[in-house]
Amino acid sequence: MSVTQTIPKGGQLQVYRDADEPVLRAILAQHARYGIAAAADIDRTKPFINLAYQFDKPFSPNQIMYGFQHNTDVLVDRGREQRDGAAVAISQGLDQRAQDHGGKVREMDLVLVDDTKGDSNTGMDETIRVDAHAGGKPGSKRKAGRAGARG
Repeated sequence: MSVTQTIPKGGQLQVYRDADEPVLRAILAQHARYGIAAAADIDRTKPFINLAYQFDKPFSPNQIMYGFQHNTDVLVDRGREQRDGAAVAISQGLDQRAQDHGGKVREMDLVLVDDTKGDSNTGMDETIRVDAHAGGKPGSKRKAGRAGARG
């Protein structure tokens, strides 16, 4: 027999109210590959928290807010790392093309601007400087702001 319960996004649901602890532990073990975290470990968790559990009581509003902020921070950092990787890859590609034609790229500024309309997450305006003298890694001259905030 299979039982399925749908937990709404950002919601809580008490599952298997009358189940023994070994049954509950087995359910948690099934979800381990999906990154389930114990409520007590949320503040020590580094990756994105996809699922969380707690025995005997619901999550407090503070735990939920902490989880939302934690996940936002994780996603912002992940986005920054991906943009840095893209800047390095573009710089290396351009440098290779320049070398093929007898030139060299010494420094490159990659400007990323999100001009999407109608999305509440729009407004990224970021410059990533890739310096060949720093081993082709993104440099410290990162400017980030909101689109439209330019003078």
